[in-house]
Amino acid sequence: MANIFQKIIGFVFQIDSAFAQATGGSLPTFNIEPPIQVGNFEDILNKVIDLLLTIGLPLAGLMYLYAGFQFLTAGGQEKKITSAKQTLLWTTIGVVVLLSAKGIVIAVKGLLTP
Repeated sequence: MANIFQKIIGFVFQIDSAFAQATGGSLPTFNIEPPIQVGNFEDILNKVIDLLLTIGLPLAGLMYLYAGFQFLTAGGQEKKITSAKQTLLWTTIGVVVLLSAKGIVIAVKGLLTP
């Protein structure tokens, strides 16, 4: 494994030195723009919350379907019905937390902004 790594590093450095020789000893410069443009902490927080909402809400929908499936297949057994109720409860709590996260950011911003 180390031998492969050494070959890769050697190849990269040979390309750099050959490129420098071809351009008269100076390497060309280029800029790489960051893939995500964020300005401040609020922007970062909003992007994270949006990502969590994008992932969490469809997952919550699937969990509601799973809870319904648990209810349908319980067959009157109290233990399975209790499990289905717990799934429904915790899914609802998760949705409330997800949806309130965006509201909390807006409220805190309103309190901190003069």
